[in-house]
Parts: sequence; structure tokens; C-alpha cells
Amino acid sequence: MIPQQPDAVFYHPLDDAVESLRSEPWSGAAPIGPGRVSGGASSGLSLSGGSGYPTAVGATRVAFATWVREPAIQTTTVPPTTTVPPTTTVPPTTTPAMSPQEAWDAVDPALLAAAVWEDPSAGVQTGYSNWGAPMQSALRDAFDRAWLGQPSPLADPVPNQATNTAEDDTYASQYVSQADAAGLFTEYAANTLAVEVGGRVPWSIAGWPAAHVATFLDSREMFYWDGTAANYRIRLTSAANAPGRSLPATAEHAWSFMQGKVGATRAETVGNVLEWFRAAVHFSGSLKYGNCDDHWQYRGYVPAIRVIEGTTKTSTGTHRSYTAGCHGTYAFLRSVLRAVNIPVWQYYNGHSLPHFPVDDAYMTHGDDPYNSYCRYEDYPGEALLVPAAAFAAWFPNPADEHYNVGRQVRENAIAFLGTRLLQDYCADIAGGLSHADGSVAAYLKYWSVPELEAMSLWTDMDAKLAAAGGCP
Repeated sequence: MIPQQPDAVFYHPLDDAVESLRSEPWSGAAPIGPGRVSGGASSGLSLSGGSGYPTAVGATRVAFATWVREPAIQTTTVPPTTTVPPTTTVPPTTTPAMSPQEAWDAVDPALLAAAVWEDPSAGVQTGYSNWGAPMQSALRDAFDRAWLGQPSPLADPVPNQATNTAEDDTYASQYVSQADAAGLFTEYAANTLAVEVGGRVPWSIAGWPAAHVATFLDSREMFYWDGTAANYRIRLTSAANAPGRSLPATAEHAWSFMQGKVGATRAETVGNVLEWFRAAVHFSGSLKYGNCDDHWQYRGYVPAIRVIEGTTKTSTGTHRSYTAGCHGTYAFLRSVLRAVNIPVWQYYNGHSLPHFPVDDAYMTHGDDPYNSYCRYEDYPGEALLVPAAAFAAWFPNPADEHYNVGRQVRENAIAFLGTRLLQDYCADIAGGLSHADGSVAAYLKYWSVPELEAMSLWTDMDAKLAAAGGCP
């Protein structure tokens, strides 16, 4: 029998539509039916099987020939938030065969030449050899720690240096001190070099385009110097490589989080992180200091370490991994995947839609993993990734294209006959609704009812329900 949706579902009313640049409050914790979604013309795009990423074809429900598996019927238990406590020692993936000095000597000179530090006094310094002696020493020391798996000396999270953090009703800004910025950047840059030299992931960054490598080795990809504030600032902008709305964890903790999630390919690795993220919860309210403190006990942008560990929301006593919406999720992915040398950019149209440029794959919304039509499914996280051709067809104009935000979750609902879609169908049956009037067709707004019927959607749902013992 298809299970009921748990009462404890945390569902944001904008999962399937458009969130504002500053997140709006939730309307409540109870599941919200999809009947509110307006209809629309079909785009004629769907998914097709094959290894790697899905591809766009004519509107046909398919079984994803190779790597896709059919989901099992879900239980009624909300998956608990995974807790990953900070560690005091992060062991390398393999025992170093070289000493730190030997490993440092093996660093590709081209990577050191690509390293960029924005110095408060000297400006942008391109190339490690052009850095000042203190920063050179900081990178070298951080490399030794990364190579040997030694702990970071930084606090996590580092303090917010904004001067107005006591103002509960003020929208949060995020600044980090010169010392903390230097520490965070050199740790991540050193980790990138150690992962590359040690072969700690199955891919290499040798020969990558400069823009991809810059994600790891250019400090401006993490924060920029704000002379007025005399601190480094993290800020969300519309730029593809914007830092986003999250404070990076230390490289140590990001690397620790990624243990057990590195797959044979970058896509599989991204998918493993997205599967973990199904248990995350979209925060409620706005990014004002008081609300940030309520969710993350931090007055500033959401610290990645607090998402990893989970926090107890002060006002409700509920422990979850709260994320700051699509902008925060994009920034979180950027932080943790940087630790395994996977660059993350964004396609920005008021939302942050993560882009994985090396493989030119996209997500249709940063909120997709914890959308209620994805959260309780067990299809692989890779299925949330969309190849560039399909993405370009769905998002031709970033200035005003919101219709397809979150589309891939709907595509997967059809491809996998997900639990939530079956629940909607059961509700339609109970209400005596036709295909045209039911919530299934309303949710699947990109296809007409005849197109869905031609896919045998309702016939296949009937068969899956029958195999599960029917509707409740």
C-alpha cells in the first residue's frame, strides 16, 4: 500500500515555483498539495536513458537505461538529518607516500602560477611567486596540514565582522577578517593542491581552463576586499562565480564531510551530495540577523558547518540541517565540492541554479533536492543534473525565465513514478477526479493530458499501485 505523506514534512510553498531574492516565510509545516500550480503549454522536452546525464528528447516517459533504478516504496518516517561532527584529525584518503616537502615539490608549477590573492595593500597578486612572504608561508603551512591530515587552527565558523549584527531586523551581511580570509583561502588552495598531488580523487585538474581552476585558487572566488569596511566580504551577486549566501566551512571540515561521498566520477560525487541534501530543510522567514541566529545560532550568512552538523531552531526546538534556500544551497555545494576539486558556478535568474562547469551540467533549482517530490524518493542524485542542451532550451533568457525553475523534479516524478506523485494520484482517485481535473496533471504542468496519457502515465501508476497493494 502506498504510504501516507508524513505529517512532519517540511515543505516550502515555493519549491515548485519562484522564490523571491529574499526568501519569503513558509506557510506551514504541513504538505501543500500541487493543485495550486497553474497549467502551461508543454515544451516537448523529457528525459532519455543512457550513461551519465539525462538528455532531452520528445515527451516520453522512459526508464533511464543504465544508471537509473526504480525507487522502492518509501516508509512514513522522515529521514533524520545526518550529523557530521567536526573532527580533530582528518586522515588523507590514502597514507601519504611522500613527505610534505616531497609533495610540495611535486605541485604543478602551472597551478602555483594561477594562484591569486587579493591583498588589502598590494592589490591583486597573480602567481604564488608574487605573493608576499607571509601569504607564501601561510599556503606552505596549510599544504603541510592538508597533506598530513592535521587540524585547522581556524574557528568554524569564523566570526562575522559586520558591525550591525546586533540588529535583529536588519538583513545580514557577511564580512571576515584579514586573518580569517587568509586562513580560509590558503587552506582551500592547499587542499586543492594536496588532493591533486596525492591523487585523492579519481580526476585531475591538470590542463583545466583557467576559469575552472580559479574556483579553487583565486581568493576573489571566496570573498573580495572591501576597503570601506576594512574586511573581506562574502556576497551574493548575479555573477556565475559569485560566492553565494553561505560562509565556507574550514577546508578540514569540508574534506571530512566529503569522505564516503566521492564517487567514480564528478557527476556521481555531486549526486551523492545531493542525496545527502534530501534531508535538508529550507529555512523560514528572511535572512535578517535575528532569524539567522534563530536557525543557525550565527548572526550572518549560514555557516556551511552548521548545515553539515545541523542546528536546533531556537524558536521551535526542531533539529534539522537548515539551508538558506537556493542561494544558500548553491553556496554550500560550492564550499564542500571545492574540497574535492569540483568547481560549482550558478545560473542566476533571481534563483541560484547550480552549474557544474567541467561537465557542463546544471540543476534546475538549488532547492530541488529537498523538494517534497524529491525528498522521499530513492532515485540517484545524478538524476537531478541536466545536460547543457536541455538546460539551454528550458532557460533561454535569464532576465525573465522562471517557468522551468525546478523542472527536473517533475521530469523525475514521471520517469520514476515517485511516491509523492502516487499519493497525488490516490487523492485524485478518492476525489473522483478525471485525469484533466486531477492534481497529477496540475503538477505536471509542462505536458498536456493527452501527452501524459500517451506516455501511459496513469496506466503505469495503476500497475505500480497494484504491486504496492493499492492506495491507502
